[in-house]
Amino acid sequence: MSISDLSPPQGSAKSDPLQWISNDTFKVKDYLFQSSHFGAERKDAEAIGAFWIMKNPDLLALYYDWVVPLAPKKVVEVGVAGGGAAALLMEWFHPETLCLIDIEDHTTPNFKNYLKTESGKNIRCFLNVDQSNKTRLEQVIKSEFQDEKLDLVIDDASHLYEPSLATFETLFPKLKPNGLYIIEDWGWSHWQGDYWQGVDAPWRSLPGLSNLVFQCIMASASRPGWITKVVSTPAGTVGFRGPDEIPPQTPIEDYYFNRGKKFTPF
Repeated sequence: MSISDLSPPQGSAKSDPLQWISNDTFKVKDYLFQSSHFGAERKDAEAIGAFWIMKNPDLLALYYDWVVPLAPKKVVEVGVAGGGAAALLMEWFHPETLCLIDIEDHTTPNFKNYLKTESGKNIRCFLNVDQSNKTRLEQVIKSEFQDEKLDLVIDDASHLYEPSLATFETLFPKLKPNGLYIIEDWGWSHWQGDYWQGVDAPWRSLPGLSNLVFQCIMASASRPGWITKVVSTPAGTVGFRGPDEIPPQTPIEDYYFNRGKKFTPF
């Protein structure tokens, strides 16, 4: 599916609880969600009592293809924004525990009310945690899951390479075999337009998040027992956890071999 395709994703089939109402609005059970992909702003969603989410149809299709069959029970989402995506995860996948991590609290009153519902009681919020703080991440995961393995980790936080790498090195080893690690919006340094490619583009001097994707692909060749495969679309990348044990906090350079040549992020 093209990212500019206006048709709903495959996940809109009648057997799926996610039902599209219009190009930018869909419903899961009794909750409305409005995507920013077609220009809807947070105030537009709030005006109709919907959760506002920054997920386009391609990304929702990726979730439908890979996360729906997984039926994850223990989920960590890094990057919360207003909380709409967290409500979607709860209503779509019904995890037993959804642990939310963000450096700030931008959650909406609508989401705060959702936390009081029966489903919302399964959400744990840690909203003053920097994703690059490995020690704090370890503490959060230990407090919520003890030594149990995770089913799904979603990184939708800073989208910057170094903080995202810290999160990956901390959380990927904690996935169970066949668990999924999703990196959203990985391709920003390659998107078209002056906003991304111009001389004044934000983050121009910083390494792209695609570097982490490339390293995961190299790891799947070098250590398939750690990362069995990587599936990537313009909207998101999915890393599949292999069966072999990964020592905690293993540096990404130890995931792959490269003939003694150092990989330099760009």
